[in-house]
Order: sequence, then structure tokens, then C-alpha cells
Amino acid sequence: MNPLVTNTGLLMLLGIGAVVGLIVFLIVWAVRSSGHLWEAPERRVGRQGEQIAFNEIRAVLRDGDSLYTNVALSYEGKPAELDAVVVNQNGVFIFEVKYYNGTLYGRAEDYAWTKRHISRAGIPYDKQVKNPIRQVKREVYILANDLRNHGANAWVTGYAIVLNAAPPVQDPCLLADQWAVDFAIHSPGKRPLSPAQLYAVNERLSFLATQSQIIQ
Repeated sequence: MNPLVTNTGLLMLLGIGAVVGLIVFLIVWAVRSSGHLWEAPERRVGRQGEQIAFNEIRAVLRDGDSLYTNVALSYEGKPAELDAVVVNQNGVFIFEVKYYNGTLYGRAEDYAWTKRHISRAGIPYDKQVKNPIRQVKREVYILANDLRNHGANAWVTGYAIVLNAAPPVQDPCLLADQWAVDFAIHSPGKRPLSPAQLYAVNERLSFLATQSQIIQ
């Protein structure tokens, strides 16, 4: 066998391998950098809705308010991801964000709601979506227990911000705009946080937020 031919073939294989490796590297880098490459349409819409809600929340923050977003945690094997948490002297406030296209049907006590949407072809179709009232109550339970277990016992209140669709029910935990958010987090609560509680809660949520970013 001609050594020159063998070496040329080897170089070609190495070159192809290098190109493939570079392409894979660029794809992985793009995914990790943006986190949204080839994102499912529903996930993209949900993420856009979260950004709208986060901006609404940030618009009403005052001195002494702390905002944490996309906080992952678990309690007794029950995982949860909190869209947004505001902490101030009035308490700890969870905000579950929902952005829906369509019309919602359901009751406050239902496990799931029905979302009816009209396709571009004019065909209506139904889909089951989580009831945000029940969902945020579950998140309140998980966060309150996590805080207590880490020496940061505090009263936790949960709200759901439903965007782009009218909720099918009226409920105190459903908020529609930034003025409602402002009132919720800045009205003196029945169980305000002491300076020590405020410090402990912020320490725990800062840790959880940092860990969530590392995992993502």
C-alpha cells in the first residue's frame, strides 16, 4: 500500500472529524448560551409571558424588595419551580405566571382547566392546562416548609398572574396587572417579617436561585 495514499486518507478523516467536532461544539455552545434553540412554540410563548410578568413586577418594586426568578426547589420529594418570588418586610410572595392563547374554562377547585383555542384553519380544539390556583397553593406549601427547615420560618403568600386570557373564575390569588401586584406586596400584612427573618429568607432564596442557575 502506498504510504502517501494512507497518510492522505488519514488526514482527510482527521479533517472531517475536526469539522464535525466543531459543528457539535457550536451547536452545544449555542444551546447553552441562549437556552432557546429549537424551542417548542408553547415553551417560547410561556417564556415570553414570564418576561412580561417579570417586567410588571420589577416596575413596582421599592427599596427593600428582593426579586428572585425561576427558583427550583423540592420538599419531601415534591419538586417545584417558582416563576417569581418577592421578599420584603411584609412577607414572602410567590407569583406563578401563565400566558394563554384561547379561552379558559374551569372552576377554582378543578385540578386542571380547559383551554379552547381556534387554529389558523378555524378549527376549535381543547387542551387541558394546569389550574394556576391549585399550582401556586402547592408552591406555597413547598417553599414555606423549605424555609422552615432552613431556619427561615416565614409566612408565604401565593398569587397567579394570568396573561392574554381571562381566568374562568374570580379568586383572591388571581392578579391581572401591575397595580394588583403592587397592592399585594406592599400592603401591610398580618405577619410581617422581622429583620432576622428577612435576612434568613433572603439568604435561603439567594442560595436556591444560585443553584437553579447552575443547574440550568
